[in-house]
Amino acid sequence: LVSGAGAEAVNGFYVRRKGRAMCDAPVFVNENGILLFKYRMARGTCYWYFSREGDLSRSDGDFYRVKSDLRTRPPLEGWTFEACPLGRQTQVPTLTFCGEDEEESTDDGTSDGSDSSDQK
Repeated sequence: LVSGAGAEAVNGFYVRRKGRAMCDAPVFVNENGILLFKYRMARGTCYWYFSREGDLSRSDGDFYRVKSDLRTRPPLEGWTFEACPLGRQTQVPTLTFCGEDEEESTDDGTSDGSDSSDQK
């Protein structure tokens, strides 16, 4: 469940999009068609994104992102609108895992900032 996002389209329940994966992680979609996916930058840094469907290598459809290690689930915390034009200056989302395959996520999305120059 995603809630509290200033960009209303991002809020809602996300389900796995069958037959689609990126960076060895599942792709999720909500009822508004917003994707939640992991993307690897050219330098190898991974981020999870909330984005509109389209050319996912471009930032013009992005709402929020979080830097993350190589996990198959997005972090619950650490989301930002940095480098995401559609979420700029809005409240970042809150994520809650729901369902029978719920597992604890310890990746809080924090980073040392060493890859801040990566551009999508």
